[in-house]
This record gives sequence, structure tokens and C-alpha cells, in this order.
Amino acid sequence: MFTSMPFPVGFAVPPGWRPPEPAETGSPLGTVACVRSEPDAVIAAGGGFRPGDASLAEIAGESVRDLRESGATVDVLQHTAVGTAGAPGLAQVLLVRAPAAAEVVHCQAFLALHDTEDHGKRAVLRFVMATTSAAAPELAEDFRQFLGSIRPGSDQEDRETP
Repeated sequence: MFTSMPFPVGFAVPPGWRPPEPAETGSPLGTVACVRSEPDAVIAAGGGFRPGDASLAEIAGESVRDLRESGATVDVLQHTAVGTAGAPGLAQVLLVRAPAAAEVVHCQAFLALHDTEDHGKRAVLRFVMATTSAAAPELAEDFRQFLGSIRPGSDQEDRETP
């Protein structure tokens, strides 16, 4: 469960993945949810309440800008609206090349949620799977399973998907 989000968010760990060790929990991508050793990959999350009315496309653009400002070269390979009117989302796939680092694919999903009591209050959650270009197609379904398991947090432990 993510407790660093604006509210607790639970999820299921996809088969072949594992919860992070304590030394693996921090990342510039957000709080690490799960990792995979072969092929090497990580799923991380971040989020918070967003004042204003920036669209998810604008927020996704901020993510690209932040990576570029860190010195990386970023190509947007895919950018797709997802979700529903009540729970809009956006997915994008980025090819990221940082100086002196291997080429990495970031599969990003953004989800906007309005407070049920105060519709003017909006949280935006970002989930990122980062892996090699070669492994990204193989792990895309795992990321979709992870995203499909996201739920409001509870006292239940995160679980592995069957």
C-alpha cells in the first residue's frame, strides 16, 4: 500500500515481481511498489493534490519536461487518453536516454480523482514502469495488471495476483 500518496492506495504485485527491499523503496520516479530482477524493471508511484485545472496531458507534459531538465533525451512514443469521464486517465510511453546511462522505457499512467465531498479538490496519481527497451513489450501486460489492481487503501496487505 502507498502511504506517500494523498490517500492510501493498495495494489496487487504481478506474478514474477516482488515487493522492494528497504534499500529499493526510494526512486526519482516515486515510491517503488515492486521490482523485477529478470528482466530488470521497477514500478513506482507518486501523486498529490493538484490545485488548478491543468489537464492530464499538461501534467504528462510536465513529466517529460522534468526528465529533459534532468539532462535526459526523451522521445514520446505513445500518448493515449484512457479511463472514464468520472475517472479520467492518460497513458504515455517514453524512450529515455540519460547521459552515461542505458536507454530506458518509461510506461506512465496518470489518473485524476476528485474528492467525493469536495469536487474542487483533485488528486493526480502517476504510476511508472521503467525497464529496458527490449523488456518493455514483454512487461507491458504486467503493468496493465498492476494498474487494474489499484484500489483505495485498506488495512489489508498488498497481495500477489493469482
